[in-house]
Amino acid sequence: MRQARTERRDLIEACADVSLTKPSVGGQSWTSALGTPPEDQRAATTRRRLVRAVAAFRDRNSVAGPAPLGALAESTAQKIGPARARSALDRA
Repeated sequence: MRQARTERRDLIEACADVSLTKPSVGGQSWTSALGTPPEDQRAATTRRRLVRAVAAFRDRNSVAGPAPLGALAESTAQKIGPARARSALDRA
């Protein structure tokens, strides 16, 4: 079970990495809202993990366009994922 969770996590992170390297649509990239990565290695590693969380959210929810989290959610259930992604985005 532990190995399956590790493999799933690794796959999710790989998918998030791929979505981070996709060319932007219309020359607009949601990552431009993040600014430049920090030079400190520890801070850069933390930022990368948080940006992956946002990228995974975008991929899972088919978010397109320059807004990092896409359109605003309407229901409480729709707000949970964006709230977690917003927290990661703010921390990144």
